[in-house]
Amino acid sequence: MPLTIQAPLCTEAIAWASNCTTWPDPKTLYAVNQFIKNCKNHGNWGLMDRFWLLGTGIQDNSLVSLINPTSAKLIQNGTPTWIQYVGWKGDGSAAYFDTGYLPGVSNVQANGTNLSAGVWASIINTNSGGVDMGTCCGALTICSWFEAGYNRLIEMNDSNITGSLNTDIGLFCGVRTVPTTTNVWVNGVDVFNTGSVGGGGWASGSNIDIFRYGGIGYPSNAQLFLAYIGSGNMDQVAFYNDCQMLYNRLNG
Repeated sequence: MPLTIQAPLCTEAIAWASNCTTWPDPKTLYAVNQFIKNCKNHGNWGLMDRFWLLGTGIQDNSLVSLINPTSAKLIQNGTPTWIQYVGWKGDGSAAYFDTGYLPGVSNVQANGTNLSAGVWASIINTNSGGVDMGTCCGALTICSWFEAGYNRLIEMNDSNITGSLNTDIGLFCGVRTVPTTTNVWVNGVDVFNTGSVGGGGWASGSNIDIFRYGGIGYPSNAQLFLAYIGSGNMDQVAFYNDCQMLYNRLNG
């Protein structure tokens, strides 16, 4: 087991690496190790259910969640394309990943009235209505960001929320801490916090998918560096900074 690393490995980094098919390359392992330590220091690590680093150094390792690494690996459908350290790109058609995360069953930290979920987009979606991350039960979406006309939308459950998003790339999150309001966070900034959320709870009829609206479609052709699901109590400013540092370590 190679340990060419610039800092002692934390227990969580070792657990993730041990569940990967191939022991991670030193560059990825060092970045992951520091990211985990930062998230723990900022109180966010224990508030996540899943965190997929899609932009790893070894393709198959991107399918293993850093959080709960013994949970089901991402299941690839279709032919998304992968770039080392950048992530997976949807084809806007048949490509998507089944996360195996079933709301109401898989969740520990997240729930229908207190949750956050999101993605880091390295390349924006240009497929009309394409959803980067979602689940459905009827017409419900846990969290997605996509272009629709000239507006970029983030959805949380059955509420469509249009915020003023001043960037094309970075971390896009939907955050819910009370039953009637959804906040949209973009790169650590709360850009929209007056959304009315209808209906109680969240979808529990299908797994959350990456690159589509789970079980229905609306495929995305974005390039995603990471995706996560967690509690609405996460510190979004610290989380963005830690994700930015992770991205910079792998792409700087």
